[in-house]
Amino acid sequence: MVKALIPISVNLESSIALRYAQHLSRWIDLRIHDIHVIDSDRAGPMPAAQGWVRNKWEKALTENAEKEISQFLAMENLDLKRTRSTEVVQGDRTEKLLEKVISGAYKLFIEGALPAFDPSDFYSLLGSTLYRSLPCPALVVKNPVILDKTVILMDPKDEQTPVSTYLKIFAGSGIETDIAVYTITDGDELLVRDDGDQPAWIDEVAKTITAQSAAVGKTTRIEGPSAKIAGHLRGYGLVAASVPRNPMRQKPKLEILARLPNPVLICWSETST
Repeated sequence: MVKALIPISVNLESSIALRYAQHLSRWIDLRIHDIHVIDSDRAGPMPAAQGWVRNKWEKALTENAEKEISQFLAMENLDLKRTRSTEVVQGDRTEKLLEKVISGAYKLFIEGALPAFDPSDFYSLLGSTLYRSLPCPALVVKNPVILDKTVILMDPKDEQTPVSTYLKIFAGSGIETDIAVYTITDGDELLVRDDGDQPAWIDEVAKTITAQSAAVGKTTRIEGPSAKIAGHLRGYGLVAASVPRNPMRQKPKLEILARLPNPVLICWSETST
C-alpha cells in the first residue's frame, strides 16, 4: 500500500492531481488523504477579540471551507480509496502539510501544478521550504495524462537514487518502465540511440527494476538541448528523476523537468550532483 497526501483547494490544479491519482490507483494500491489548508489571509482580517468571538469566526471559516470542498469533490466524482475523510484545517500551509506528511508516515506527496512557460516557476516550487523538507518523494502533476508507461531519467552520476525511490512506489505494479540516459549538448540536434551497447551500470539498473516486478521497456540514450530532450519525453505518463534537496537553478536536469508537460516524480537525492 502507498499512502499519499494530496493538498487540495477548489481549483484546476487540485482537479488535475485527483484525476491523475485515480489513474495511478489502477497500477498500485494507492490510499490517499486529501487535505485543505484554509488561507486565513484571503478570508479577511482576523477579529482582534479573543475567546468566543474568535472561535466563532474560525468555526465559520472551517464550515464554509468544508462545504466548498465537499461540493468540489462531489463534482469531481472520482473513485479513490481514502485513509480517512477529507480534512480541513487552519494555519500556515507549509507547516500544516509538513506536520501531516511526517506524522502520517506518507510514502508520497501529490500536488497539481499547471504547466508554465517560465521554468523559474518550477524551480521555485522545488526550492520551496515545503518541498525541500519533504521526507518522501513528490509527484508534481502538470496534466492528468493517461498512465500506461513511465520513464526514469538518469545520468551516470545518479547511480540507483531515482530507481530505488521509484520502486518504493511501483514495485510489483507491472507497469512498463523505460530508462532514458541523457546528455545535454549545445547544438540544436537531438540524437536518440535505442538499446545497443550500454554501460554496465545501466544493465544493473534494468536488473534491479525487473527484480521488483516492474517491467523494463527500452533503454534510450539521448543527446541534445534540454528543450528537445523534454519534447522527446512528452509521451510518457510519468517521468521519474533524482533532484538534490537544494536544487541549483542552472542544473540541466531541472531545466528538462521544468519544460515537461508530464507528471514528474521527484526522487530526492541528498547530494548536489
